[in-house]
Amino acid sequence: MLRQMRLDFETAYPSELLDPNSMPGARLLALTAHQLKKREWKWIPWTMRLSQSQHELHVSNCPKKLAKLESIQMTELLLDEVPSRDLPSQMGIAQLTQVLMLQAFAIAVCKGAHLHVLKTYGQSRSYAQA
Repeated sequence: MLRQMRLDFETAYPSELLDPNSMPGARLLALTAHQLKKREWKWIPWTMRLSQSQHELHVSNCPKKLAKLESIQMTELLLDEVPSRDLPSQMGIAQLTQVLMLQAFAIAVCKGAHLHVLKTYGQSRSYAQA
């Protein structure tokens, strides 16, 4: 499904390059698609807005946790951490624009809105913050 979404995006926006730094991570895409499907928009925290390369880096650096089901209760079961990014207390214009563009690409890949409108909105928001 992700492959088809990417192909549809590349067909709709042939001049846009989707590389690992501009392609939203799997979790961001899943959250965005879920919200669009439910028609219920909720805030996605800045720290969860990861690109594909950032998501893969986080996943590769986290050790896998194996549960020993024989000796623990279900309430004690630990799950892997949700991938997240570290953000400084104050973001510069470049960081803010990158985070907003990741969200714009996620919405466009999920066919929630046209990329041009999202990019224009993201750029106007980031400049308003500066």
